[in-house]
Amino acid sequence: MKRINYLIIPLMLVFGACTKKSVESYDEKQIIVKTAEATLKTYNPELCYSGSITAGKEANLGVVLPGKVEKLFVREGSNVTQGQLLAQLSDELLTQAQIEFNAIKKDYDRIAELFEKGSISEMEHDHLKAKLEASEEKYNMLKKNTQIRAPFAGIVTEILVKEGENFMLMPALNPGYSHSSGIIRLMQLDQVKVQVSINEKDISQIRKGLLANVTCDAYPNETFRGQVDNVHPILSNFSRTTTVDIIINNKDKKLLPGMFCRASIELPTAEGIFIPRYAMLKQSGTNESYVFVYENGIAAKKIINIVKSIDDEIIVTGINTGEQVITAGKTKVQDGDILTIDRSEK
Repeated sequence: MKRINYLIIPLMLVFGACTKKSVESYDEKQIIVKTAEATLKTYNPELCYSGSITAGKEANLGVVLPGKVEKLFVREGSNVTQGQLLAQLSDELLTQAQIEFNAIKKDYDRIAELFEKGSISEMEHDHLKAKLEASEEKYNMLKKNTQIRAPFAGIVTEILVKEGENFMLMPALNPGYSHSSGIIRLMQLDQVKVQVSINEKDISQIRKGLLANVTCDAYPNETFRGQVDNVHPILSNFSRTTTVDIIINNKDKKLLPGMFCRASIELPTAEGIFIPRYAMLKQSGTNESYVFVYENGIAAKKIINIVKSIDDEIIVTGINTGEQVITAGKTKVQDGDILTIDRSEK
């Protein structure tokens, strides 16, 4: 009997030690964490692009016929009004056309009197009338091609041909400007246009009238308010992008053509799931983001997609409203770990 007791006692001691070790091991696996609730909120989504500023209107002003620039009435930087005379070209051909027109008109006036009296035939009358009309058109055409007037109010940004130089029909090759020949480049800068290229996937979200915030490196602490004016109806075969025009009022002429800028186009209000930014973890060696969620005392790893960052929060997909994401102690957690929530004041 004593021998049996001697055997039982060691077994009990071994069993008790194993039980104690198992309990201690269980306690060690319980990780204390803090959590925050994923909440559904409304926000204003934005699409952000980089682009360039161009003039609200621009034109390279010239004439159809080649000739010599006799007189320029403006200089670079001049503000002009609509219809203002900007340049006078040589008018030798105009003078010839005027002399010809005056001569034919005198002949026609005499013929018209004879026609009324019945002294000449209707065919002779109509023939000279047609000749007069053709001469008048020629005279008016040449008159238009000896004077350059402003088609709209704006600012003269460049004189392309100087006084005394001959004007020829040569294309302007400067990138970013209209590709046409000209003598004077005129731009309207009271309004400027921001042109950005948008991706094919974003086209359905952008429409005329949406508001935009524009910033430029030249004015780092200033934001300019604009509005989408046009979404070009075709895409590039190579980049699969199209151009969007954003109009900005520019009364003080701060924004100049050619400036680099960034535009954030505001989309209609939407809803999203918000979590603290510091709850997010990055998968090593990848661009994958994830969080740990507290589910019935167990840690569950969930992959998330970041929609937008707002201050100390991020809008994500991949988790549901009301789920508890781990914010403190997350670096000690692995998928499937047993958790205890620290409910003390944060």
